Amino acid sequence: FQEGFYTPTEARGEKYAVMADYSTAALWGPEAREAVLKHAPHAAPNIQITGNPEYDFLFDRSSNEQHLQREKKRAALQLPPQTRLCLLLLPNPYERYRSAIPLEQLAQYISSLDQTRLLVKWHPRESAAVIDQFRHLEKNGRVKHIVSGDIKELLPACDLCFVLDSSAGLD
Repeated sequence: FQEGFYTPTEARGEKYAVMADYSTAALWGPEAREAVLKHAPHAAPNIQITGNPEYDFLFDRSSNEQHLQREKKRAALQLPPQTRLCLLLLPNPYERYRSAIPLEQLAQYISSLDQTRLLVKWHPRESAAVIDQFRHLEKNGRVKHIVSGDIKELLPACDLCFVLDSSAGLD
C-alpha cells in the first residue's frame, strides 16, 4: 500500500480502517503508518514499514552495476561526470500547477549554480504547445526538456529530484 498523500479524506479513512482486517499491511514509510493508525489504531500489530525494492535498488550507489548505469545515462545526456543534475518531474497539465512550479524561475536559479543542470521531464500527455513555450530555456545549455522515457532510467543519473504531484515521482 502506497499512496501519494497522507492527509486522509473521509473515504481514505475508510480505506485505512479496512486495512486493519489484513493479516499484514506493508506500508512505505512512517507517514503512511501514522495515517492508517489515526483511523485504525488497532491495526498497529499488522503494519510493517517497508521500502520500495525497485527504487531502493536504483539508489544503491555502492553497487558497481548501479554506478555503471548512472554513468551510462549521464553520458547519454552528454553530462560531464562532475556536473550535478536536478530532475524536475512535471505534473499534467502544467498550466494548473504553474504558480506552484514557476519553471522559468527554477530554471534561472539552477542555471546560476556552477556545474548544475536542470532536466525537465514533461508528462507524456502534456501538449506540445505548452512545452514549446519553454524551449528557450534550453539555449544556454543548462536546461534540457524530455517528454518520453522512463523516469526509472533517469532517477539514478540525478543528484536531486523535484516532485509536486506525480504518482510516478512519488513512488
